[in-house]
Amino acid sequence: MDKEEGLAHLRDAMGPPRFTLNSASVDQPIRDMVRAVKAHGLHGVELWARDIVPPLSAPQLGALMRENGLGISAFQVLRNFEGDRSTSLGARLAEAENLMRIMQDIGADTLLVCANTNEQSSGDARDQVNDLRALAELAGARGLRIALEPLAWSRWLNRYESVWLCVEAVNHPALGIAIDSFHWFWGGTPLSFVDRIDMRRCFVVQLSDARPDGQRSPMDVARHHRLFPGEGVWPVGELARRLRAAGFDGYYNLEVFNDSYRTLGIDDFVTRAVRSIQHIFEEPA
Repeated sequence: MDKEEGLAHLRDAMGPPRFTLNSASVDQPIRDMVRAVKAHGLHGVELWARDIVPPLSAPQLGALMRENGLGISAFQVLRNFEGDRSTSLGARLAEAENLMRIMQDIGADTLLVCANTNEQSSGDARDQVNDLRALAELAGARGLRIALEPLAWSRWLNRYESVWLCVEAVNHPALGIAIDSFHWFWGGTPLSFVDRIDMRRCFVVQLSDARPDGQRSPMDVARHHRLFPGEGVWPVGELARRLRAAGFDGYYNLEVFNDSYRTLGIDDFVTRAVRSIQHIFEEPA
């Protein structure tokens, strides 16, 4: 079976695309988001450690997701791990292990790791690979996965080309990537790079759009001015379709951080999200 035949066989076995919403996109209690996501026919939520607020415990949050038949696209977030020299590897692994215990309580299987932004971190690829291999081994032993994501402002791994090289060098089944369309397009990664990625190592896709104006920093836009797919200038739908055609069968998470959206009522926000994603897999006329 050649590559194209293999992809065709994989696509035939794929179900319909599954969409989740990032819980940090709106300032609403997690119970309200779960209710709205289910009511509007979406498939889950991307959760953060800060969603677990007393009296809601991690096991109770997991039960809430299961009772509503919803998945967890990823659990956020572990920062400044690979190549970090401000703390020992043992301390960083202990932090990761604590997050993994929470993941097991809520039923999440994928931990999002943002590439290091610390100016004092090591740019030596051997340090990065060794640290990430240790993290992957920790996750793999627990049946969990690590999704590494470059940030546009990461110190060393700030493009998908460099992150993918790092993942290939680690070569562990528990380590893959999170593709975030914001960082993909801001970093200038071409759409053709999708063909370079083994989709078995793409663990989650995060979708948003933007209108860079040359004035705001990438961090400012990413955290305060993202737009729903189709509202900005980037070909987000084309990226999603290419990933799908290449065999990605995981969750597409809408990660739309925008200050003007955070105060929307939860049903208004989810309705707007659904309108956005309805067109993602429609080919342009």
